[in-house]
Amino acid sequence: MPTPEPGYEEVGEASWYGPGFHGQRAANAETYDENAMTAAHPTLPLNSLVQVTNLANGREIIVRINDRGPYVDERLIDVSRAGAQALGFEREGRARVHVRYLGPAPRRVNADGEAPRPAAAPAPRVQADDALAGGPMQLTPARAPAEPAPAWSAAAPQQAAYAAPHGAYVVQVGAFSDPGNAQRVRASAEAAGPVEIDVRRTAAGAELFRVRVGPFASAAEADAARRTLAGMGYAEAVVAQR
Repeated sequence: MPTPEPGYEEVGEASWYGPGFHGQRAANAETYDENAMTAAHPTLPLNSLVQVTNLANGREIIVRINDRGPYVDERLIDVSRAGAQALGFEREGRARVHVRYLGPAPRRVNADGEAPRPAAAPAPRVQADDALAGGPMQLTPARAPAEPAPAWSAAAPQQAAYAAPHGAYVVQVGAFSDPGNAQRVRASAEAAGPVEIDVRRTAAGAELFRVRVGPFASAAEADAARRTLAGMGYAEAVVAQR
C-alpha cells in the first residue's frame, strides 16, 4: 500500500482526463467528477494533497489524488478538466509541471485552520490544514485578471483585509501562499458576502493567506453563500464553524 512521501517532488508532463471517465468509479471508490479539483497519480497515496505548478505560466493549484494513472507516455500526473482549466492547459492537453507532495487530505478543519482532534480519516472535500508540514492549501481556481497586491507584513500573521463581526460560520474559499492570488480571489468572492483575509503561518514557517466569506449567524446562511461561490467557479468552497 502506498505510504506518505514527505519531500516528494517531481518535474514531468501532465495531461488531463474527463470525457469518457466522468461519472465512473475512481480508484478511491468515489464517483469521478471532471469538474472537481482532483488528479490521478500512479504511486502517491490516495486522498493525499499535491501542489501542481505549470512551469510555462506559473499557475499553481492544489489537487487531491483520488485515482490511479496515467500509465502512458511516461506522463507524471493526470489532472481533472477543472485542474487543466485552472492551470491553463486544457486546450493544449499537456503541460510541463512540477508536482510536490503536501500530505494527507484532512477530513475537515475548524475555523482556526487546525484539524479536529482526534484526527479523522480522509474524505472527499479538501480544506486548508495548517498543522500539516508544507501547508496543504485550498484548491485554487483559474486566476482572475491581475490587480495590484498590497504589501503584506510577515510580522503580522493575524492581519486581515476586513474586520468582520462575530459569527458562528464562515465559508472558506481558499488558502494561498501568494498574497496576490488571495487578493484576486477576495475581489471576486465579494459578490457572496463580506470577505476577510486571515494570515497564518504553517508548521514550516510559511505564510498562508486564507480567503473567507462571512461570518454568518447560521449554517443555512453560510451554505447559501457557499452555493453562490460554487456558481462562480469555487466548487471546493466549504463551510467551517468558528
